[in-house]
Amino acid sequence: MALIEKAKELGREIKNSKEYLDLKEKEQGLSEDPEAKEILEEVQQVQQQLESAQNMGMQPDQEQMNKFNELRQQMHQNETVSAFAQAQQELNELMKQVNQAITDGIEESSEDTE
Repeated sequence: MALIEKAKELGREIKNSKEYLDLKEKEQGLSEDPEAKEILEEVQQVQQQLESAQNMGMQPDQEQMNKFNELRQQMHQNETVSAFAQAQQELNELMKQVNQAITDGIEESSEDTE
């Protein structure tokens, strides 16, 4: 059970990290900005349509691609959405580093037993 407690402790540390707190702040800003929220929802909807088409072996048509690219441009131009996306990326990077540290710890333990 010590392992589970350490995992919970790691979760609490991540929750208190600058990256996580920043994401939560940007998420709040997103919920308070109807235009930003709408752009993000539209991007996600079109992205799902494109992924569905690809999963069924179909190539997305040019109209769908144009719509997706237009929405992505709007997303990058909207300060609220852009800040949210940046915060997401920073938290994802932290999570990759945490995963790598766990993997490194496992590999070190494996080398010790060999």
